[in-house]
Amino acid sequence: MSNEERRAAKTQVLSKVNQVLATAGLNDTVWSVRDCDSTLFVLMYKKIVGVGKLQGVATQPTSTEEHARNFSIHLVSFRGRMSAVAAGVRCASTKHALA
Repeated sequence: MSNEERRAAKTQVLSKVNQVLATAGLNDTVWSVRDCDSTLFVLMYKKIVGVGKLQGVATQPTSTEEHARNFSIHLVSFRGRMSAVAAGVRCASTKHALA
């Protein structure tokens, strides 16, 4: 991959991250891919899902392991929430079909 292709890929990632930030109502802009760490993910998750602090999340992670653990905790929580939403949609669809 050439430097130009790498630069274009980074620009595309930053554009998408900034779109998510704007959609989530966070008035912030990410200028570097290096800023796309678990701290940013935790902030977006809290804003989108409307949840407070999750058990075990490092609020100021300093190591790769802490960042990885933060991602993992939030992904598990998000997966659980999305499963509950999907179950609710299926239940509502079934009720509507039976009516």
